[in-house]
Amino acid sequence: QSCPSNFASDVLQICAETFRTQHAVLTARALSHLYYIPDSMSSAGMSPTELGDVLKPLLLKDLRTNCRARNLNPGGSRESLFERLKENMLDTQDYSLVEEDGQKKAAVDQAPALQPNGAATGNNYYRSEGQNVGNFMTDRPSSRVLAPPGGGSQISFGADSGPGPQGKGDYGQADKGTSLFMGGGGGGGGGGSPNGGNNYSRPSGQNVGNFLTDRNSSASRHEHKLHLQQAKANPKSVFSSWWMTLACVPDNVEEYERRFEIWADNLDFIESYNSDDKTHWLGLNHFADHSRDEYRSMLGYRADLAPEKALQSTPFRYANAKPPPSVDWREKGAVTPVKNQEQCGSCWAFSTTGAVEGINQIVTDKLVSLSEQELVDCDTSQDHGCHGGLMDFAFEFIKKNGGLDTEKDYKYTAEEDRCNAAKEHRNVVSIDGYEDVPGSDEISLLKAVANQPVSVAIEADQREFQLYAGGVFEAPCGTALDHGVLVVGYGSDDSFPVVGSKNVSVDYWIVKNSWTDQWGDKGYIRLARGHESNAPGQCGIAMQPSYPVKTGPNPPPAPPTPSPKPGPTPPPTPEPEMCDTTTQCPAGSTCCCLREYFGYCFTFACCPLPEATCCEDHIHCCPNSLPVCDITAGRCLSKAGEGFDDSSEWFTKTPTEKIGNRGTQWMPNLPRSIKTVAQQVAMA
Repeated sequence: QSCPSNFASDVLQICAETFRTQHAVLTARALSHLYYIPDSMSSAGMSPTELGDVLKPLLLKDLRTNCRARNLNPGGSRESLFERLKENMLDTQDYSLVEEDGQKKAAVDQAPALQPNGAATGNNYYRSEGQNVGNFMTDRPSSRVLAPPGGGSQISFGADSGPGPQGKGDYGQADKGTSLFMGGGGGGGGGGSPNGGNNYSRPSGQNVGNFLTDRNSSASRHEHKLHLQQAKANPKSVFSSWWMTLACVPDNVEEYERRFEIWADNLDFIESYNSDDKTHWLGLNHFADHSRDEYRSMLGYRADLAPEKALQSTPFRYANAKPPPSVDWREKGAVTPVKNQEQCGSCWAFSTTGAVEGINQIVTDKLVSLSEQELVDCDTSQDHGCHGGLMDFAFEFIKKNGGLDTEKDYKYTAEEDRCNAAKEHRNVVSIDGYEDVPGSDEISLLKAVANQPVSVAIEADQREFQLYAGGVFEAPCGTALDHGVLVVGYGSDDSFPVVGSKNVSVDYWIVKNSWTDQWGDKGYIRLARGHESNAPGQCGIAMQPSYPVKTGPNPPPAPPTPSPKPGPTPPPTPEPEMCDTTTQCPAGSTCCCLREYFGYCFTFACCPLPEATCCEDHIHCCPNSLPVCDITAGRCLSKAGEGFDDSSEWFTKTPTEKIGNRGTQWMPNLPRSIKTVAQQVAMA
């Protein structure tokens, strides 16, 4: 949102000039939502190629990071893969930049001119000045996959001052098409001439969201249908685009082909599944190239760990509650943004933190994002990190620990690690305990959710759940609980025309998942809601619900650790002993002459003792307490002529240090004749 208005076009041009491949526009999509490149870089005289060199390593780094987040492990040669991506793009596509009304826009050669009424075929993207509707090149959920040759569509937006332009064009067929058009802020939706297709308009003043990005809009199901039609017509082309849109590219052709086979199989399944009228639909989300085993590895609820629950020891506190017709805790500010558990089976931790975040906001009026990593690392007595756990055990851990740290301080890594004891005790948010909702009772669950977000477990291993894209999920899904999620509300939807021309009202739960906002309905799923007091609910949602209890404020911040009291001032560091103007001995040593000629000392050595006696052999020395050197015996005596009772072995001198560079100095720069004599003496 903070990027300059011309950012996407600039990145597109950079990629086109730097990478020189037809997938440059797709690379631009990946780059543009990852990085903010200020205008100052261009104004500083940086060429597109130079700026491309800056972006390349960032892109390659994030490709690997995003692949890891999607539970993939790419490896191999990237150059061969880029060639494969290039081959799979439609031959008729020629991305270029054209000028219209002083703005740069992306076009394809089938529609060389961007016109208000479009062309007979091809894809036109038209965005009038003043319409804040997102960016076709960067908004990931937008409909931006190209139609096959011989067909196309126009998507157009009107200016704020008048009605939107007409949309006109075919979408893959000669006599059927779709026009999506939106009126500006001051005018009504433009008229359409779709030649037999469907029209979607946005009247002035009606806040219905962005048809290209809001998956809850009335056009969402139809957009998925159009996307699937394009994918079936040109699967390799759309798959290449799909990969780059997710900012994750496999590093070798073999991995690319394997992912494509999985993706194509899921595409066939989705197309067949969506052909019948249902209250929900599937789509090519970021799990569309995941195998069943890869997908199931993210399901970490361990129902086998749950003990047999006795009757409630305390009464259900919401038994007498009168819930309203609908509740959405997101609208009340009690729900943090959708998170990403990545390849770690830590769903139980995300469900736990979500419930605690919710009750904390309700009690303290402060929404604080809490640390799942602390639970993964530190709650290990009964839970098992990335290998699963239970929300009840996590609630118990938080209670006994005195609280939980923030996500900002104890960041999520999607890996089990050693518990950080210091952060474990930075208790920012606390709870008093937790309670279980009466099992298999949707009426009791409704009463609980009306008062706070509730942790639940569901069975989510079905293919339909993996590829869910929108609507109210009513598909059979079983009760073998394997995934922890969070119920944040409930309501009813009467917009599903599945019985003749009449709409059917469907009750639902609003469920927050932990698979990023690219999955489902912006990270959420609406599960069908029943009204029975003796039933497990859709996907087992009513079987094991629980919620944290909190009645008071959070613990005060821990006082800062007191600084240690200052000790006595250390004595000054002794200075080294200077022997002459160029050499010195370490502190606590004594300078002794090593080489003396004609009564002048040319070279010094160091006796490793303070105030020592330098022996006449110029090699050894004695301590101050035994100052007499016995050269014959090689010992130090207290007095000359005395025995060895009060004596010790003498000490050998060590080289001096040069003043300045602290090198050793056995011999100065003397004339060669004197050096030769000195060397002979030393050898003797």
